[in-house]
Amino acid sequence: MIDFLKRLMVDFKESYINCNFELILIPKTNTYFSLMNCKNELDIKCKLLEWCSRTISKGQPYQLERKNIEYRKENLKRFNQVLGTSFNEDEIDLIYCELGNAINHQLTIKFVESGYDLSLLINDYSVFQLSLNPIKWQRDIAIAQLKDLGYAFGQKKTIHR
Repeated sequence: MIDFLKRLMVDFKESYINCNFELILIPKTNTYFSLMNCKNELDIKCKLLEWCSRTISKGQPYQLERKNIEYRKENLKRFNQVLGTSFNEDEIDLIYCELGNAINHQLTIKFVESGYDLSLLINDYSVFQLSLNPIKWQRDIAIAQLKDLGYAFGQKKTIHR
């Protein structure tokens, strides 16, 4: 458990453990979880998925959307590094929707023990959501870049400067 915790804190360089025995993983957004009842590596991995997937999926600490996208991508890269996975943006969204906020802890345990088998998380709703969003991030990046340049989007889907 200690080795995994060290690796986690090395990959998330700004992380620290406070006096309440909470691992503050991403201080910028106060993304944290309690280490109080963590007895092994499985417990830490479950908490990481349950309590940190939201920030990695939807975090918006910046005014510029381009910076928010970069922020999420960087944290997803670190998250994947720690877990030895290669989740993409849609998959981390799915993880947040199905496991975030510890809504189904038993499923989280099963997911980790399976080696992160995403098929365990897919239901009719999540398949529908994923099918709507195949190129979400490329579109978001383009829109963010235009917004950063001062463009605004009207209701008729025209671009105004």
